[in-house]
Amino acid sequence: MKIFKLIILILFVPLLILAKEPTPPIPYNYLAKKEVRNFIDMMVKKYHFDRNYITEVIQNAMYDRETLSRYTGKYKVGSTNGSWERYNAHVLDAETLQKAKEFKQNYYPTLLRAEQEYGVDMDYIVGFMGVESKYGTYTGDYRILDALATLAFHKNRMKKFFKSEFKNLFLLMRE
Repeated sequence: MKIFKLIILILFVPLLILAKEPTPPIPYNYLAKKEVRNFIDMMVKKYHFDRNYITEVIQNAMYDRETLSRYTGKYKVGSTNGSWERYNAHVLDAETLQKAKEFKQNYYPTLLRAEQEYGVDMDYIVGFMGVESKYGTYTGDYRILDALATLAFHKNRMKKFFKSEFKNLFLLMRE
């Protein structure tokens, strides 16, 4: 379950950073989809969720066209949206490196515990935090509920994965 948090961070924060002017999500009746009703049934039966609670949460999810557009079409292996030099210059400047040192120093006990519990070197975690959230100063423009509902219940190349992540979102909210 805790790996889910890292996955969400890795997958969605790049969307947030790359977005210029987000298209606002629009209301969508997810309950009209049989697939969504089956999902609710599964969450009630398998994970003992309250049907009214999960239904209400899903009713509040909106359709996020911009997020979906990033996962439709074919992915070309090895494709890139920019050069390494441009990325490297943007990410590895003196200010970012200083913030990385401060972040590691401030959160060392937590990073050490995460490293021991999950087997992920703390320097990787620090790197992810810098690239994906500028050490917590950038939290994004997208609601996770909208993004995951859209990706879980609309056609895209990673739909199965996102349906699992949508389930994990509910499990995480209950934690």
